[in-house]
Amino acid sequence: DEILTSINSSIQGDNYEVFKAKTKYRVYGLNDSVVDFDYLFCKNKLEAYTAVKDHLNKCYLKINSGDYSGAITNARTLLEQILREIEVKLDSNAPEYDGNLPKLYKRVMKIFKFEENLPEKIKTIYQQILGGGLSGSINGFAGLRNTMSDSHPIEHTPTQNDALLAVNESKTLANFIVRHYFEHYIDTA
Repeated sequence: DEILTSINSSIQGDNYEVFKAKTKYRVYGLNDSVVDFDYLFCKNKLEAYTAVKDHLNKCYLKINSGDYSGAITNARTLLEQILREIEVKLDSNAPEYDGNLPKLYKRVMKIFKFEENLPEKIKTIYQQILGGGLSGSINGFAGLRNTMSDSHPIEHTPTQNDALLAVNESKTLANFIVRHYFEHYIDTA
């Protein structure tokens, strides 16, 4: 009780955080806040994605160690790595990557030809999700990286919530993209 009464807002330990909200305390597992992402690591596909696994591990390590700006950097790099590997595998004339993540995302989505394979009833829904939602998230990584990551001078000190948002969004997008790639292209790539 003495330890808990001395907590002003939160304390962190190995993979947990005790958080004080008004007069109550909650214990959160730090890994409980991170979206699971295991689809990439099927045994027969692991060899092609060792760099992806490295970025994912760095995201976890950096969040758990309090390096939130580094976690944001690795979250973006995770997406870049996946999109670039898919683009190179599916387009023999892929241009050299210039660091523009939104352009890379658009090129991969164009290669995927999502709309051609969708029933008419859900085509509009997917256009909204892929064109607005996912595209907006991809564009948002530029702002996070430029203001809060360790790849540029930090203009806003990121919090754990900022890092979790970046990592979870990155992993959710990556999971969707990779799952589509494996389901539709793995036999022809």
